Amino acid sequence: MKEFTIGKNDAGQRLDRWLAKTLPLLPAPLAQKYIRLKRVKVNGKGSKRDVRLAYSVNDIHYRKSAPTAPTVKPGTYHLTAVRGIYKGAGAASGRKSVGKLTENGKAHATASNPKTDAYLKKGTAVTLTDIRLLSTGNLWGHCPSGWLCIWEKQGNKTFIK
Repeated sequence: MKEFTIGKNDAGQRLDRWLAKTLPLLPAPLAQKYIRLKRVKVNGKGSKRDVRLAYSVNDIHYRKSAPTAPTVKPGTYHLTAVRGIYKGAGAASGRKSVGKLTENGKAHATASNPKTDAYLKKGTAVTLTDIRLLSTGNLWGHCPSGWLCIWEKQGNKTFIK
């Protein structure tokens, strides 16, 4: 978090223009996004981009810390979204085909053609036997049919409950 105090020379400027001048390495679209998401605050409150700054106003600019992976233990969970089944932990290992799933996996697959990529339906119960946090930051779980991503760092999305 970084805090700034507005001086006499900066008083009266629009917030977005002041940010561009003060933080030249911050891309303008990102600054607009931070203002819109209220990550840039004026006097401790979110503000609009066209607000005029006053003398002695404290602006706080910060970035949220990266999300941390949830703690998941082996057990039975339900999928909250359709999930692809992979040969190994990580998307680089390649997707499994429906024909290579267990019988229970085939019954809960989105397609029945044995040559198509395997996806399990939302709501499917999966028993996770192994959990791995990859260098990409994503959390993967192993079920009898194969590997699936159970938490995605980008977007902080959990796919099991």
